[in-house]
Amino acid sequence: MNPNCTIRRGISMLELLCAAAVISVLIAFVFELLMTTARQHQAADKRALATHELSNIAERIAMLSYEQTTPDRLDSLEVSPTVKAILPDAALQFDISEEAGDLPAKRIDVALAWGGETQAPARPLRLVIWKYQTAEATP
Repeated sequence: MNPNCTIRRGISMLELLCAAAVISVLIAFVFELLMTTARQHQAADKRALATHELSNIAERIAMLSYEQTTPDRLDSLEVSPTVKAILPDAALQFDISEEAGDLPAKRIDVALAWGGETQAPARPLRLVIWKYQTAEATP
């Protein structure tokens, strides 16, 4: 055996610090990835809730007669309290236009927008509903 050759057992402090730095960078990356995924999941849940609420509002509009479908009547429709609690600043906007033709119709554009105090407002959901004037049945 060579007396100048020493057998080294264990690891040096420098190697330990380098390993700790690499592991901490990986942990930070995984944490940021998880946070981004959670935010995207939350945004998708809010959008699904808004879609469901807009569908419910469309059903309420569908139940109105052609004559009852007026801007004043539509402005009385509101977002449900459950949705208001989850979607801050949820607001409905209606736009009605009369379409001339063989069968008179109303085009109703419904938009549901919401935002947050700490985040940028989400893109509003839009839905178009057509109401046709039907001939009254004579007995």
